[in-house]
Amino acid sequence: MDVARASERFRETHCEGGVLRWTSNGHVPPQDCLEDFREAGLGSFDMEASKRVRDRETMAFLAEYKAADTGHTDEELCEMRAAFGEGVTIVNVVTGRRTKL
Repeated sequence: MDVARASERFRETHCEGGVLRWTSNGHVPPQDCLEDFREAGLGSFDMEASKRVRDRETMAFLAEYKAADTGHTDEELCEMRAAFGEGVTIVNVVTGRRTKL
């Protein structure tokens, strides 16, 4: 771990009720960042609470994404055919939905 880099990145965070968040977007940093911050002795945030909140928010985002995945427009299908070819099956890795072009 690069302590200087971790310190620089840590300045881009803030703590809300013990949960560490990026200032730019309000999201909890990834696990490796949290571990680097903790190892470098930066700030006093609750590692477990931060992980729980990140996991909960990620699950909520994925549920919203899956609910919004209602299919492709004709334009999107045309673009996918141009990029991947006719007859190819495209799989959405998040939802598992398969689309044969």
